Amino acid sequence: MPDKRAVSCWVSLDKARLDNGCMWYVPGSHLQPVRPHQPAGKGGGALECQATEEEGVAVELQPGECVLHHGGTLHYSRGNSTDLRRRVFITNFRPKAMIALEREQGYDHTGNCEVRATLANR
Repeated sequence: MPDKRAVSCWVSLDKARLDNGCMWYVPGSHLQPVRPHQPAGKGGGALECQATEEEGVAVELQPGECVLHHGGTLHYSRGNSTDLRRRVFITNFRPKAMIALEREQGYDHTGNCEVRATLANR
């Protein structure tokens, strides 16, 4: 996104551990040029870029703890390989124009397929 004014707050509702999908961050990545991204997996809205796990730092959290990260910070989760829940409450803050640009490009953070289909048919 052309506008770099974005921050996300990730509040853990359950323990977030390595095995159940804690977040990983690449320190200083928000100060580097944005790496090329492509749709992840089956294209469900998530994006991925080329990075190695050696670049990242795992951040385990207890319920009620949170982490904030700049919108340009590379971040990811390995996924949950346990039977435990890993619920979180995520709040994203960014300018209105940035949200409009994302929606024009067909990206909707709500996961609402109707919104994506409507945008794709414009």
